[in-house]
Amino acid sequence: MLRNLLGNALDAVLAQPAGQRRIRVSIEQLAGARLQLSVEDSGGGVSELLAGRLFEPFVSSKASGMGLGLVLSRAIAEAHGGSLRFDVAGHGVFRLVLPLSAAAAQHHKHNKHNKHNNKQSPPGDHLAA
Repeated sequence: MLRNLLGNALDAVLAQPAGQRRIRVSIEQLAGARLQLSVEDSGGGVSELLAGRLFEPFVSSKASGMGLGLVLSRAIAEAHGGSLRFDVAGHGVFRLVLPLSAAAAQHHKHNKHNKHNNKQSPPGDHLAA
């Protein structure tokens, strides 16, 4: 999924002048033990015309695109309890949301609590036995 999103972002920015090519990847912890990975690029973004059909098979804005990358990426995300969406904007913005495993969510909660109390967990304290 990430490889597809980054490949699409790279294709989009290559259409821009050399000094205006940007790709930004960010990760954010969301409520409900979910993680959001965002890929933003300085390309033209998703047009209003393409927006309604972007996740349909064989729909692509690229001349050499097969139109399956986003379809498969979204199906994989949903099969794992997540989602893949995009923003209609003047540049490319895709957001992949996936649930954290119970162990990862507990680790995050534990670290957040300890950070709040200025304590640190011993190394390996979050690992399952």
